[in-house]
Amino acid sequence: MDVNESHSVSLKLLVDRMQSEVVFAEANHDFVDILFSFMTIPVSTVLKLTGDQTFSCMNNLCASVKNADENLLLHKSCREVLLHPRSAAEIYCRNLKVNWYETDGIEYFECGSCEQVNYYWQNGLCSCCGRQLCNELKLPSPSPNLPGGFTKSTTRFMITSDLNVRPISTMKGLMLLNSLGGGENNMLEERTIDVGKDEILQLLKFSLVSKNPLTKAFLRLVPPSNNSCNITRLDSGSVNVDHSQETVSSSAKTEEMISLKLIINSVNNTLLYAEAANDFVNLLCSFLTFPIGFLFQKNSYLPFNGCMDNVYKSINNIEVELFKSPLMKETLLESRLAPGLAQIKKVISIKDATEPKYHGLMGHYNAKRVNISSMSCNRETVIANGFFKGPSSFMIMDNLAVMPLSSISGLCLIKKMQIPFDKIVEKEVVIGENEAIRLFAASLVAENALTDAFLRDEIKQEQQDKYTSTLLYMYVSFSFL
Repeated sequence: MDVNESHSVSLKLLVDRMQSEVVFAEANHDFVDILFSFMTIPVSTVLKLTGDQTFSCMNNLCASVKNADENLLLHKSCREVLLHPRSAAEIYCRNLKVNWYETDGIEYFECGSCEQVNYYWQNGLCSCCGRQLCNELKLPSPSPNLPGGFTKSTTRFMITSDLNVRPISTMKGLMLLNSLGGGENNMLEERTIDVGKDEILQLLKFSLVSKNPLTKAFLRLVPPSNNSCNITRLDSGSVNVDHSQETVSSSAKTEEMISLKLIINSVNNTLLYAEAANDFVNLLCSFLTFPIGFLFQKNSYLPFNGCMDNVYKSINNIEVELFKSPLMKETLLESRLAPGLAQIKKVISIKDATEPKYHGLMGHYNAKRVNISSMSCNRETVIANGFFKGPSSFMIMDNLAVMPLSSISGLCLIKKMQIPFDKIVEKEVVIGENEAIRLFAASLVAENALTDAFLRDEIKQEQQDKYTSTLLYMYVSFSFL
């Protein structure tokens, strides 16, 4: 498929003309499959697709990878792997009606011994049996034999303004109108729009930063129509139709731990920067390869800037019978890395997806098959041991800009901020899975990720202590009057 080829899906909107807002939308499986596919997009790909600077910490991390000295990288291809990671669910996204994933030119590699299909070259050895890879496979997109998406083609859904998705129902629509307020006549009208790739990417962006992404992304597309209808919202009180989901706990633990030194201004307990070895930087960079859905899988209770967490909750709450198979629902809820991206020293227990077998893949695709021995291959993609060489030391700023550790740069920063040297303290933190997941969340939703992940509780406690001391002082002073 030519990624620039014009494809679109139809979307019906119920619009409040007085508020200039989308109340909710109705759509068939094509649009909902696209919305659900957002869960499978690697973080680095999200940044590339949205072209936005909202996620400042992750953008700083991407820039650091882009500008990193090649001598610090384990292999030349590590930069490409981090900036353009594969999606574990890319096969299921190839035939989406509007395709956000640029599938042209994607290569797979076949093992001649066990018929495993590898996503990455890995020095030409099969990740399953370790023997030599023999063929390169190029899959056409789309494939007429493999329908895209996750939900059954006969289903229709309603999508609220904050991206709660549920099977379509008249009563649910009435309950939704009721929950938005009652007793007031509001001018609501129906509008039908065609949504293409540009609009889908706008929705992706606003779903991460806005509480009303349908309005932000789509309301500007069409002028008001004459097909308005007066609807009186019910006045019998608010009805809560929001679906809830229990917090997904990280019960699976790993034994790997990573240490990090925080350089802190003790005057106001603010972080200047952190010192770390390559193992921490490998952990940090691995976040770029994580599917965005992993954040909601592990942190569904966090107050996100946007409302993509509602998409995850909706997937969890929709009956499995509406999906093409239980595997499709599981693929969206249990985020995995593309095969080959998991590292040996892995603090966070996120798994690799299962690599397909050759005959299973070829049963759906008429792939172009090229014998590797006839090609002039100069590939080098070994990522199982991380991305940066060790032993090496790095300076990580609060906004996740990463650079080689420099005492001179650190001293210049301290001098520039006019901090007395005796007020600089070092604090060592040990990072396990819980701390790493907290850092992953902070890197997406905070402007100062390290402070938010490792010092926020202490700062809050310090502020509480000051508040308590002030109240105590006022009480004592008042007692002496």
